[in-house]
Amino acid sequence: MNLPSPSRRQFVKASLSASLVLGGGGLLAACGDDDDTSAQTGDTNATTGSDETTSTTAAELRKLGVMMPFPVSLNFIADMAAKSGGAMAEHGIDLDLTFARSAPQALQQLAAGSVALVRNGPIAVARAVATEDAPFVSIGMPVQQLLYLLISTPEAPVDGLDELVGRKVGLPTLGGQAEDLINLLMKSAGLDPTTISLEAVGNETTSYALVEEGRVDAIFGTREAAAVMRNAGITPHLAEVDDANPLMGVSLVTTRETMEARRTDLVAYLRALDQVMRTIHDGGDDTLLGQVADDYDLTALKQPDEVDRAVIQTIADMWFSEGEENLLRNVPEQWEAGIAAFQRLKIVPAEAQPTDFYTNDLWDEAFA
Repeated sequence: MNLPSPSRRQFVKASLSASLVLGGGGLLAACGDDDDTSAQTGDTNATTGSDETTSTTAAELRKLGVMMPFPVSLNFIADMAAKSGGAMAEHGIDLDLTFARSAPQALQQLAAGSVALVRNGPIAVARAVATEDAPFVSIGMPVQQLLYLLISTPEAPVDGLDELVGRKVGLPTLGGQAEDLINLLMKSAGLDPTTISLEAVGNETTSYALVEEGRVDAIFGTREAAAVMRNAGITPHLAEVDDANPLMGVSLVTTRETMEARRTDLVAYLRALDQVMRTIHDGGDDTLLGQVADDYDLTALKQPDEVDRAVIQTIADMWFSEGEENLLRNVPEQWEAGIAAFQRLKIVPAEAQPTDFYTNDLWDEAFA
């Protein structure tokens, strides 16, 4: 598929249209309850400043605006720790880390040039590029697996999508990414999404009570939420969604213009993020967690001694789901299978190629 390179005005329009398609959702809506949910934009000229004009000396860092799609939560611990712990500075980056209210809003900020990079779902990238000619591109994937599990009770376990037909399912929010994903998964499994009844239950430990009370039969909830439930002494029945589309994780999304203009900075960002993710995954993050707690209003870290290592390890394990050698990488086989599935569901056109939506050029430069 030969996609045009739209102007900045077209680019903004494309992102706004994509946000209407995607809805305001919860792809990463997990445990963070930060009261400050206002979008904060940082690097106001994120796409300007070529590598030639942003050279770094020992005393000068290059500012890079990066936006998370939701308010502060443990899901974003790697970026926060990379900034607070100094890894970004070590690699020459002054990370301007901000948080949006929703994934579509983050895409809007990227489209407007307010930030250089956002986290978002690969499906959002595919839809925006395929239907709106938006020049978004995934330069890496910090999460390469489905973020969600089926959560039910041991007394009335639910082990597959087919068991949801005719039943009530709880979602973190309605009208957002969680709903989008479960509908897509149902269709991919040859099931009719309209045969299930959806109810917003939140993504907190207390939502499990609704399953115990029978108000919903299962929750389509995040892995982090399930880990927090276990930390609270709850023992839910957890089931993976079999044969899920491999593009149900999280992408690092920029624009093709920014990818060229800020190439050196984006490569440095990938290296710093990789460094911190490995440290956290290996358990050497006690000092990092304290530094993050000093810089961010993150409820889960206000009492570091009470932070359950298992919750953070659950998040870190998702980063390594495709092996250490694929950390942060767009796995080509996943994109091939995922785009083929999107084509069958007519989310992207039949002529689309996986590389219309992702590139490993920066990853290869960072880690070759």
